[in-house]
Amino acid sequence: ERDPAARAEMLSAWSSSRTLLLDMRDADAFHARRLAGAVNLPRTTMSGRLHELPPRSRPLAVVLDPAPVACVDEDAWYRAQLAWFTADFKGNPWTLRGCVVGDDALFDDAAARSGFPVATGAANPTARLWEPSDNVARWLPAVEARMAHRWGRGGRLLEGAASSEAASSEAA
Repeated sequence: ERDPAARAEMLSAWSSSRTLLLDMRDADAFHARRLAGAVNLPRTTMSGRLHELPPRSRPLAVVLDPAPVACVDEDAWYRAQLAWFTADFKGNPWTLRGCVVGDDALFDDAAARSGFPVATGAANPTARLWEPSDNVARWLPAVEARMAHRWGRGGRLLEGAASSEAASSEAA
């Protein structure tokens, strides 16, 4: 969506519904400014990182990478980015709540109109679009502790998944 008023309305809806935000712009653009709470998964790395997306039933909104100046067909550029979410090998699409282009108008106009906070600077490196199940979160620290000799100290299967109890017992 490119209309500023419609963009602001979408941002308000996403904020109130606690929709997960995926930003497909490159890391430099993401760190320069982003919608608060968004997680960065650059479009250039999507093929190897689809496993990082949330379950298909979880609502997701996408901030698209703006088309380059030399782009002849902007609509095709954006359709190609959205194609990642239509279906995988199982034929199940993700639940998309919408998308916006991550251009200046999004941050300068739409976010301001909707009151959606814009963040700048380094983002939380362990932010992700999904959380492990309770069972995985419970047993993962024990597996990581057992495998520390192979991975080296501080090795983690899933950053941020270890409980603080497991972290303190490892430090002891």
